[in-house]
Amino acid sequence: MTYENEKVKNSTVSHVSRNLAAHVTALSALTEQVHDTHSTYVLKKLEPRLRCGLVRVAVIGITGSGKSTLVNALSEQLVLPENPSISSPIPVWIGYQEGETSAVEIYRNEDGRMQVETCDILTFRKKYCYNLHDILDKDRTRYNNTEFGTVSVQADVLRNNITIIDTLGISANSVDSRKTIRVLEEGVDAVLFVTKNAQLNEEEIRFIYRYILGCSKDAECNTKPILPQNLLFVHNAFSGFPPKTAFSERVRTLFAQSGLGLEDGEIDNYVKNNIFYVNAFDARMGKLGAYPYSGSAPQGSREKELAALAKREAAEQKKLEQSSRETLIAQSGIDELRDAIDQLGLRLGQGSGEGNVSAKRIRDLLCIVDGIIRSANQRITVQNLTLQDLQDQKTKFSKLEESDIQQRQNIRSAFKELSRDYRDGFNRLMEAILDNTLRPVCVGYAERLSVPVKFREDYEQIVGMRAEARAQYLEKEILDGVIKAIYENCGNVLIRELDERQANDFKTPFTVIAETKKCMDDQAVILNGMIDTLKKSGGDALGMFFPQPLVVESLMHNLKLDLEEKIKGIIADACRLSGNNYISQNQNILQKCRTNLLQNVIGLFLPNMRSTMLWSQVRSQILVPLANGIVDDMPEYTVKQILEQTMEAFDASRDAICERHVELFVSLKLALKKLEEQIEQADQNISVTLDEMTELKASCERIRSDIEDILTALTDGGSV
Repeated sequence: MTYENEKVKNSTVSHVSRNLAAHVTALSALTEQVHDTHSTYVLKKLEPRLRCGLVRVAVIGITGSGKSTLVNALSEQLVLPENPSISSPIPVWIGYQEGETSAVEIYRNEDGRMQVETCDILTFRKKYCYNLHDILDKDRTRYNNTEFGTVSVQADVLRNNITIIDTLGISANSVDSRKTIRVLEEGVDAVLFVTKNAQLNEEEIRFIYRYILGCSKDAECNTKPILPQNLLFVHNAFSGFPPKTAFSERVRTLFAQSGLGLEDGEIDNYVKNNIFYVNAFDARMGKLGAYPYSGSAPQGSREKELAALAKREAAEQKKLEQSSRETLIAQSGIDELRDAIDQLGLRLGQGSGEGNVSAKRIRDLLCIVDGIIRSANQRITVQNLTLQDLQDQKTKFSKLEESDIQQRQNIRSAFKELSRDYRDGFNRLMEAILDNTLRPVCVGYAERLSVPVKFREDYEQIVGMRAEARAQYLEKEILDGVIKAIYENCGNVLIRELDERQANDFKTPFTVIAETKKCMDDQAVILNGMIDTLKKSGGDALGMFFPQPLVVESLMHNLKLDLEEKIKGIIADACRLSGNNYISQNQNILQKCRTNLLQNVIGLFLPNMRSTMLWSQVRSQILVPLANGIVDDMPEYTVKQILEQTMEAFDASRDAICERHVELFVSLKLALKKLEEQIEQADQNISVTLDEMTELKASCERIRSDIEDILTALTDGGSV
């Protein structure tokens, strides 16, 4: 058949992702049966993502911008937790399903094998979300092996083969931002960038340039750039009207200064068509009602937190009683955004040529199937071997292994020299940053802190308090958050300096990351060359299995991602004095602040004194000395921790690289031993193995033919 219109085409294409997912499930069962663990892992990770949909739209923005609320409104179901003090520690892939019953699947990496746990949405919000205590402690250990989650819902916005990917917040010093970057590195087709800032702050613009549009001059970026027409800006205002003119001009400037060489007409078109003004809160209230905060609280939430959540839920219920749901939806702008995403799915999922991402996903899958078929072919050729054949190959391989041992020694020597240079250069760098950059910027931030709104609103109440109560109020209600902001600002400044400093006599963690990445790239070339030599030295004739070049490069690529994610986490934790150390240090600072308040500030209270004057005293006598104190304490609390832990991470990367070399020869020896055992066994046992591999190859070829038919139908307009 041929497609008569877009609706007919779309109704057919909506089944493509599920057809592909079914083929991948069948393939993974076959590879698992013949103990091909790597292929099985890749396929089991791919299957749920294909099932969700072929067009991938990532929702990205800083923490607190309203991403989760927006996704819930778009998906028309309370999938994600909503609260600045609650968040999911994993990316969540949301796809379409026909039925109304929704289910969540959590995918974990258990010793190189993909394991899945199924639960309902409420259990997901309770079990797989941070509570406030987790966030303060930066406790992520129980989620280390959890890679992502999938949710299937019946939502119109997903019908056009679309997957919406909810990501973690972005921040210069947040380990969670690495998980967001990893989603981009794995490949997405479009981005909804959510913000509440009409001017787009420096951190947002930097992330857009570096990781989304790929036009930054910063260090190496592994993400594939998103085309400007596939980047939608969502200004999310929870109250009031957004300053539309200011935001439009800011986006115009962003494109104009991107260095992408865009014409004025192109930029005008993006500003006109790619900016949306949404009130996600009103949209969710209108479509789904008040959020059940207390009933959805994550495990481990404390009584004080539960009480705050219940209070928030009651406030939403009250607003809902006073509002019309239809009016909330109509004024929220959610329908306009949904229609734009709908058209985006049509354009990307069914376009022609390179623009058809559905066809690209299918071609990527065909490459995986081809690799499995090649492996089967190699294993099928194991026949008519003699023990003498194996002995001859063992001699050749032993010589190659001796060469590899020398290569591993070279790697360790290079890393030893790198570590020595890093320790010396890092100490000199920190001396320069602490006084020349960190101190003036951090102190300047403290000096410019404006009067908190709550402080101004509660001023009369504060004046009427007893001295002790007044000090406690200022400490807990005002200073706790301000002090935390000062810590985080110092951390942001240090991260930025460490990331951007480029000097020959300095060694930043990011400089060492770049050098380590270069080493990993070199090792991928060396390993692939060694594998090629092994094949030519008789490995192919023996029918031995060798990893494909793309597999080796993928292993090294994952090592690079893991290293950068780990280093980011180390620096973030060190800068913010995270975990129990952060809490204890924070309590000590609060106690000092309270003492200073009693000694230096309380005596200044006069009935006619303005709140700004009092805040000026707080700022000069507490906050500015605190900022100076943080910089003074950096060498003790932060610099040493960063240096020692990052060196451990680099050493671990060195060991991981060497392990890849060792694994090659260990697997080679195991394969030779297995072949030797097979030769010594009866011919019948060998024929069973050959039969299994022959059936695997035949099954893969049938599946490949089916997938090719889907690709042909999708690109030529035939029946899928």
